Amino acid sequence: KNYKNIKNIFERNDFIMKSKTVLVLMSIFLVLTFTSGFAAKSKVSKGTSVNNSMNTNKLLHTSWKLKSVSGKALKKVVIEGREENVMITLNFSSDVINGSGGVNNYTAGYKIKGNNISLTQISSTLRAGFTELMKAEQNYFQILQNVKTFELKGDILTLKSDNGSLVFSKMPN
Repeated sequence: KNYKNIKNIFERNDFIMKSKTVLVLMSIFLVLTFTSGFAAKSKVSKGTSVNNSMNTNKLLHTSWKLKSVSGKALKKVVIEGREENVMITLNFSSDVINGSGGVNNYTAGYKIKGNNISLTQISSTLRAGFTELMKAEQNYFQILQNVKTFELKGDILTLKSDNGSLVFSKMPN
């Protein structure tokens, strides 16, 4: 009987240790996940700061809505028999962009020099969505990650990469 009691104690202790290990690993994962956006932000701010050129100042604290991808107007998608707008947005702060990719929220650091723009690795949430929206978001992220230049004409912002372009219209503040 004593043997069974001792065995039960060890089994409970083993379970408690495994539970604590899982909790510690989950905590580390969450901390790393939530700080990745801050790391991208600090990486940019420690490097070359954003220029104070005329174009840069016009992008600061602005919000944009995607209108076309590589010359093709953003269309409504049919989801479960009804048409839905694809809402993809881009917001600029002093050293970070963020927005909605249509399904997931995203963030990245950025640098501007003249009309050149570069981004740090895009971080996004990991929600799942309808196939049509996920395809549009994936295409957007692929082009956005590789942007090299931008052009600002009034309320129209164009971001260009080797694999496509993104045209946005300015959203009211």
